[in-house]
Amino acid sequence: MDDTESTNTSFDDRSDDFYDSASRNALSAGMMGFFKPAIEQLDERVRSTRVTQMQLKQQIESLAEDLCKISDGQNMPFDLDVYVKKLMNAKRRVMLVNNILQIGRAHV
Repeated sequence: MDDTESTNTSFDDRSDDFYDSASRNALSAGMMGFFKPAIEQLDERVRSTRVTQMQLKQQIESLAEDLCKISDGQNMPFDLDVYVKKLMNAKRRVMLVNNILQIGRAHV
């Protein structure tokens, strides 16, 4: 091997890699610092909405059961089954929203 050839690399030869990596890390840290509070707030709101949706679902089920009992137990001049069906449709939509929130939360 000739004395003029060197297998060592100097810092100057690799400084572009260092600065690119340092810049990338600083940019990543800055973006995480910027987005993290918003993501955490969104996550908390999704969690809260899901809890509310589950409570609404339970109340709809309870009301539907009560309407069925009233309809079965008394001779009514009008049919409550239409309203029970509307409640079941609302329950289905609540569950659909709940599933969408759950999927969205999993992606975040």
